[in-house]
Formats: sequence, C-alpha cells, structure tokens
Amino acid sequence: MKENKPVTKSTTREVMLPVVRTVAMERRFGMKLFTRVAIICDHTLLDEALALRRVLESFTLHVDFYQLVQARHVVEFFAAPPAGCDAVIIVVHGDGEDTAPYLRFDVIDQETADYQSPTGWHPTILEWTPERIRTQVGKGLGTVISLACGGGRAPLAEAFLDAGCDAYIGAVERYIDMHSAMMFAISFFYWLLAEDRDYCPTRCSASQAADRAKNFDQGWDYGTESFRFYTRTPSPAG
Repeated sequence: MKENKPVTKSTTREVMLPVVRTVAMERRFGMKLFTRVAIICDHTLLDEALALRRVLESFTLHVDFYQLVQARHVVEFFAAPPAGCDAVIIVVHGDGEDTAPYLRFDVIDQETADYQSPTGWHPTILEWTPERIRTQVGKGLGTVISLACGGGRAPLAEAFLDAGCDAYIGAVERYIDMHSAMMFAISFFYWLLAEDRDYCPTRCSASQAADRAKNFDQGWDYGTESFRFYTRTPSPAG
C-alpha cells in the first residue's frame, strides 16, 4: 500500500519574457560538453527517443538511455534517479483532464508479482500522476523536460518541483506535434551548450534557452510555442 504523505502547496514561477534569472539557475546551467543527461521512454515513442539520443550525442553530451518496459521499471527509475545527470528527458504520451493530467507509460506488468515467471504478464497503462510524482520521485532529477502532450500543465510541474526537481519544462496544450516537441528539446540543448562551443560567445541560462527554443515555430499553438519553463521561487534569503 502506498504511503500517504502530506501534500504541500508549491510556489512555482513560470518564466516568460522578460527572463528573471537567479544565481542558483546560472550556477546550475553553464552546461558543458560531455554533461550527462538521461532519456526515458516506453515502446510507443522508441524511434523518436532514439533519434533524439543521436542528436544530443552529436552535440557531445553523454546520454544515458532507458527504455522502460515493465511498470516496476518506471517506479524504480523515478525512486532512484541516475546520479550525476543534469537533466532527464521524458519521451512518452500524456493524457488526462487539465485538472488531473498524467504522463502515460505503456508498459507490461506481472499480475502475481512473480517477475521470474514466464506467465502472468499483461500490457497496462501506468498513469504517472501528480500524486505519484510527489510520493514516489526521489531526489536528483535535476531539470525535467517532458515531451508529452499536456506534459507542461501546472499540476505536473508543481508535483515535480515539490519532489525536488530544479526546473520543469513541458507543453501546456493537450495535443502537440511530436516533431515540434523534438525540435524544442534539440534547440534547448543547442542554446544551453552555446557557451562551450569555441565559435559561439552566447551564454544562456536554462530559462533563456527555453525561451529561444519555444520560438522555433512561433505562432503555432501546437508546436514549440506551447512549452513553458517552471522553477521554484527562490526564498528571500537567496
């Protein structure tokens, strides 16, 4: 039985133009070549996740790749995120009403919990809801980028921030074009890495990189313009 933990209200800030930069954000996101990031997906968007992996590796990022097959794999990944990763990119579908959105993992599960058994397996949908996120996500995810439809709606963003993520990025529209979502992710990391390329003097914080990436196909609600950047509001003490 899942332990019921008190849910606290998150104070989040959706960063829009003009960008508000904090010392913590600038220190965290001077992303360098060979920085470790993780991509997680299920079988439904495996091709897209693999394509994104190849692009980010061509940017000289170190990409840890996880295709989550079983329901327990999803739970285990979020409970103990890989150490040393600055960002996690979630490549799955999204669903649910605006007040109750969730990330949808198409996986299999074992009905008897005997994971060595060749029988008893069945396909299932694991709904990664705000409630699950608050109670089952461990520390260390860094920045989370969700490419899911509706993955940037406030309940999901607040839940990940409450769980300890540095920042959360996702699309607020209930439907977005997956190719546009991939272009957002590619552009986001392109701008984050700009400072470390010897021919480019531009330096971008995470919020600035997100603003530049969302303008890739400006004017189309179901493309990159739908993405929002969230971070916890810093305390008055800094």
